[in-house]
Amino acid sequence: MFSSIFKNAAQITTNEVLICAAVAFAIGIALAVCYLLIENAKRGFTVTLLLLPIICDGIIMLVNGFATNGLSLAITLAGVFALVRFRSVPASAKDILLIMIALLAGLACATGRIYFALLFSLASAVVIVICYFIPVRLPSERVRELKIKTPEDLDYTVAFKDIFATYCKNVRLKRCKTTNLGSLNEITYYVELKNEAEFKKFMDELRFINGNLPIMLKDPAEEKEQL
Repeated sequence: MFSSIFKNAAQITTNEVLICAAVAFAIGIALAVCYLLIENAKRGFTVTLLLLPIICDGIIMLVNGFATNGLSLAITLAGVFALVRFRSVPASAKDILLIMIALLAGLACATGRIYFALLFSLASAVVIVICYFIPVRLPSERVRELKIKTPEDLDYTVAFKDIFATYCKNVRLKRCKTTNLGSLNEITYYVELKNEAEFKKFMDELRFINGNLPIMLKDPAEEKEQL
């Protein structure tokens, strides 16, 4: 699996270059399909995943042809990975994961280790798809953000106590601030419901207490995971 298809690393043949490029492109297609299965399609990122392995393969092969020692190749490799600017725009965890897999696949193909590139990339893609399709909610995903607006004369520290005890497993106060020139309070909680089926009853009782002012219960899935 870790052996290279290059018979002579100093004199790589045209056929060997084409085989590595074809494998890198095939891996790019597999990663793009994986992305389309787990995320709403974004044309730019899909094309990036499609072409990133073969571009990385081409860069490393080109540099390897001019490199006189391992140190110059290592420095160039560090420069290739630095081209992906993760800090320019906040990226989601799965986007960075797929980019790193694509870069690794391109690097493996450029060194002739196409069996390792195929096995690692396709296995990683399958694991990612399976993990995103398993209908399991982690404890952190069951916690929701609840925002309630109340009149300034309502004592929110005790007004919702009974409702929280009835419908919530865990409740934690996150933030409290005044709005509308101090006439309203906006209180933010982290809550975990005991039973998702009682969602409407929970909201109706909260509205009755706060005088039908705005209430928002936000699903954490709406927030993008960032690294």
